Amino acid sequence: MKNSAVLSPSASKQCRWVVLGNPQSRRVKLFQTALNGRGSGAACVVSYFDVLQGSVSLFESLAQNEEDSTQGTILRIESPGEDHLVERALIARGATGTSEISQASALRMRADHGRVRFVGQWFAGYSLLLADIESTLSILPNVSVQNHPAAIQLLFDKPRCQAFLAENGVATPPTLPTINDYQHLLEVMRQADCSRVFAKLANGSSASGVVALNTNGARPVAITTLEIVRRCGEPRFYNNLKLSRYDRERDLRDLFEFLCRQGVHVERWLPKAAQAGRNFDLRVVTYCGKACHAVVRTSRSPMTNLHLGNRRGDLEELKNALGKRWEMITALCEQAAAAFPNAQYVGWDVLVTPGFRSAYILEGNAFGDLLPGITYGGVTSYEFAIQTAEYHRIRTG
Repeated sequence: MKNSAVLSPSASKQCRWVVLGNPQSRRVKLFQTALNGRGSGAACVVSYFDVLQGSVSLFESLAQNEEDSTQGTILRIESPGEDHLVERALIARGATGTSEISQASALRMRADHGRVRFVGQWFAGYSLLLADIESTLSILPNVSVQNHPAAIQLLFDKPRCQAFLAENGVATPPTLPTINDYQHLLEVMRQADCSRVFAKLANGSSASGVVALNTNGARPVAITTLEIVRRCGEPRFYNNLKLSRYDRERDLRDLFEFLCRQGVHVERWLPKAAQAGRNFDLRVVTYCGKACHAVVRTSRSPMTNLHLGNRRGDLEELKNALGKRWEMITALCEQAAAAFPNAQYVGWDVLVTPGFRSAYILEGNAFGDLLPGITYGGVTSYEFAIQTAEYHRIRTG
């Protein structure tokens, strides 16, 4: 969709919006603000927790809006993160006979701010919920969805997603075989002649559980967002905005035992290009296959995520430095987006190597369009997502 292809206010009012999310989240509030600014009217917000508890039916919420709308209903599935009750309910839903924690015990879990636990089981629960949403959509033909549940599930599964992108010819960092523990990782790295890797929770997000391991020195060193807190001799793991550095073998063993238990994805640590003496990568958002909004993320550490205290770089300066090679980045993102035709928008994390010689997709984010203050053609990311969805809904509905 071209940037000029937007709906008139009168046309846009004919669409109805339903947002599945956490009502008090920043994402939902900013999206409502964007809707109101366009004159589209407020969305009906359906709470993840209410759906998981069974007190609200997503089907009924969508069906009601379907009846009221002349141009159909659009469903936006938002991130379920940053809500303890939702986290607990998803972990409980993912419980099986062999799970780390039973359904009953999961529902009794107390809030423990920042703690990372039962990630694989959480993803299993979220996958079941996404499957339910997919079934609901299949019997509501007049309801469209911005990002299809199947696309969200695949994007959330790093090993599967990276393999899928590679199968579609998209450049991604080389991956290492599945590892069992820290000692196995060192063995696999030696066999692959690889001294630096990134290890990531297979189903993590926002740099949760990311470890950059360097074995070049006298002893291996891990830089990570995880903080190890020992209680009665047992390690617990917490996300921390301040990066931790571990080089003791005990800590490294505990760290990778935890990652392996939760599910881990390991890839070669590729060097990043620099801007103003700081490493950088990019978040680029595609809408219906077109690369639009972008932000440069710079850091002096291996992790560039902005919520970790890193800085936004100068996008125009980077484009000028790249010249025509900027098209290498947009073409890569659009190639990745083409592999996900059932996702209207995806946030792609892109690594550019020193000298701007090549670029790689680090990962895709199904909820990756939260870019406050970033515009494309004078339009914010959420406004653009709304325009894209409404334009597509009216043309194809």
